[in-house]
Amino acid sequence: MALENIVGGVTLTGAEFFDSSGKPVDEIASGATLDVRVRYRADRPVAQPVFGFSLATEGGLLVYGSNTQIGGHSISSISGEGVVRFTLGPVVIAPGRYLFSFSVHSADHLINYHRLEHRFPFIIAGERTYEGAYIPVRWEGP
Repeated sequence: MALENIVGGVTLTGAEFFDSSGKPVDEIASGATLDVRVRYRADRPVAQPVFGFSLATEGGLLVYGSNTQIGGHSISSISGEGVVRFTLGPVVIAPGRYLFSFSVHSADHLINYHRLEHRFPFIIAGERTYEGAYIPVRWEGP
């Protein structure tokens, strides 16, 4: 079932990014970990919300996405202001500029409370040149 209409009730109010030492960052090296904090405000109690994110190239190509439901992290309910935290890593993708998106929806995927699409630019730095994710490859000759 597709998420179509944003109905409100929960507002994503921002996101912050931190390196493994807790320093705020807008860039990490390919292969590093990234801690993310997504702030929200729930105008009323909301049962079983699902918080998610995606990471895309500047051109909009989806690189990776996940959510609390996929990750097996159940949230019984939210009310008022709060923060959802998650850690990515190691983030082994090609160096470049990427865009984070965040969302919150109902557990049955029928209610889309709020989305922030491609609002948070982020840089992955590195020396290797390759496309997409880094997966070691061992070539053998003919």
